[in-house]
Amino acid sequence: MNEKIDSKVDEIIRELEEKGEVINALNDRVFKSLFTDDNMRGILSYIISYVTEIDKDYIYENMYVTESYESVHNIKEKENTHDLKVEVGSNVITLEMNQFNSRETRFRNSAHFHESIVKKLERAKTKEDIGRVIQISFDGKVGYSSDLISSIMMMDLKNHIIDSSEENFIKYKINLSKLRKIDYNVSKLSRFERILLLMMESKKSKLKSLAKGDKELELMVKKVEDMSKDPNMVRYINDENLKRIAYEMDMEESNKKGHEQAKIEIVKKLVLQNVDINTISKATGLSLKEIEEIKK
Repeated sequence: MNEKIDSKVDEIIRELEEKGEVINALNDRVFKSLFTDDNMRGILSYIISYVTEIDKDYIYENMYVTESYESVHNIKEKENTHDLKVEVGSNVITLEMNQFNSRETRFRNSAHFHESIVKKLERAKTKEDIGRVIQISFDGKVGYSSDLISSIMMMDLKNHIIDSSEENFIKYKINLSKLRKIDYNVSKLSRFERILLLMMESKKSKLKSLAKGDKELELMVKKVEDMSKDPNMVRYINDENLKRIAYEMDMEESNKKGHEQAKIEIVKKLVLQNVDINTISKATGLSLKEIEEIKK
């Protein structure tokens, strides 16, 4: 393990502790780790039930939760993983955390959704076997609608009639940005709103206030606090943030100088920030040898 990386991770953990903060569940890795934990089964059942109106107890007793790899044509291999896949009886429900809600993310989610439909239809022996294919997306930025929860189905747009052959297939969008300026008076918040805010919040004091009096929510806060002290989790998120910085810098520089020259500029900037060479390699896709040549 590289000492510089370990030192950076230790520094991030110390800073979080000093500021009274945690890493929040807007990051897909945190989101996955949180809701694949069997202790969160009750909260996950509640979320799915609240959004889809499927009976909560039925979900709790029958659901199977996993991180799912689905091969989808024209989607990069590393992007082929749903955040969460939940099977409840004949229903398939995928949950996606979209912190930045980019065009690429929306395209990927749509591809996953339609691939899930195709596979479900292929496996169904009778109409009754089809069940429902549902996608629940938690969007960090406003996309489809400004409502907190919106739904999308196939429809005759002129006559506003739902296509009955598609009524088993539905997308739900959770607009997290709707809650960013909400009053933190817990007594006025629904339990669903409290859960969404717990996913978004980084301040320990606010997390404890939101969870107070609800044992499941208090356990959720404890889980997030523990993840914020886990070097492997913090290292992963730090690397992902660097990759995103590199990507954004790459896009900006590419418009000016072309793709290859942009990568050179990115490497130079990351080197000036004393970022470890192995991390730079992960962020840019360049080999260690190429990076050493740029550094000269």
